[in-house]
Amino acid sequence: MKQRVGAILAKNGIARPYSNLFGPGGSRFLAELELRAGPRRRLDGLPALIAAFDREIETTTKEIEQQASADAYVDVLCQIRGVGRYIAMLVIAEVGDVTRFPSARHLCAWAGLTPTVRSSDGKARLGHISGQGSPALRWALVEAAQHAPTGGGPLRAAYERIAKRRGKQVAKVAVARKILTLCYYGLRDGQIRCLAPRAKSRTNRTTAVTR
Repeated sequence: MKQRVGAILAKNGIARPYSNLFGPGGSRFLAELELRAGPRRRLDGLPALIAAFDREIETTTKEIEQQASADAYVDVLCQIRGVGRYIAMLVIAEVGDVTRFPSARHLCAWAGLTPTVRSSDGKARLGHISGQGSPALRWALVEAAQHAPTGGGPLRAAYERIAKRRGKQVAKVAVARKILTLCYYGLRDGQIRCLAPRAKSRTNRTTAVTR
């Protein structure tokens, strides 16, 4: 909707005097702008719709934050690089009862993040991921995997190794699968043991600084 406001100005040959058209100065400019009846009507309606959506987003954000604060598993999953509170909540909601999956491999297969296998002449070849399961979960995990190259640790090492051999897109999906594997153990055990030393070290440093 904000882009539509900019499009109306561009279509009518009007330069944007403010980088933020929805701040105090920009809002005043839009309200006082002289336009033909049709564009003026559309321009009057869009800010009201944007404000309504902003209120809805703010209310929903508060509800999500309250639920996140009450769920101990959110902090566990947030130890994983790239996983914030929203992605953690999405993983928890989509996976549900993790004990229904006997292993992390089964969870990754259910999420559609494991490659398909094609056999021919006695040889097995790996294809694209199956794409089954929850599209929202796959999207969230790939979003989390985008942060792998920006930090250190095993996820970045895995990303760089796979990207060099098979390309960045394949590497992102592979790291997304590794992130879901870590989520599986976090949801099953209430902790991610391979990340526990780093979390403990961070806690010790914080305590030392406080002292």
